[in-house]
Amino acid sequence: MNICQPDWSQINCTIPYRYIDSITCTNTNSHLVREARLSFPSGHASFSAFTMVYFVIYLEVRYKFKTPRLVLPFLQFLCLMLAIYTSFSRIADYKHHWSDVLSGFLLGTTVATLTALSISDLFQSQTNQ
Repeated sequence: MNICQPDWSQINCTIPYRYIDSITCTNTNSHLVREARLSFPSGHASFSAFTMVYFVIYLEVRYKFKTPRLVLPFLQFLCLMLAIYTSFSRIADYKHHWSDVLSGFLLGTTVATLTALSISDLFQSQTNQ
């Protein structure tokens, strides 16, 4: 609504539970309108989910230092919370719809998992040693 800036005089809101399927946008900035239509899936959510999930998997496979028992799970939890925070910030700033963010987050998580299992050599080098 903020980007489109609909013409409220042409919208009849007196009938409850009626879906409004035709609106006229009054915003003349075509760049903003175009950007709003490119929000599916959320690039920020998918990128943050990909990087953090891949890093969590990387840490799980390769982290072999002698540290207290909770250091690795805490670091992994922190990474995942950063990805979730990034995703929620897109919703809170009204940059994306929740479904765009959720689909981007799931896409990033799926691609990170498939990359770690199929493309990278994270698990192959463990069996060769």
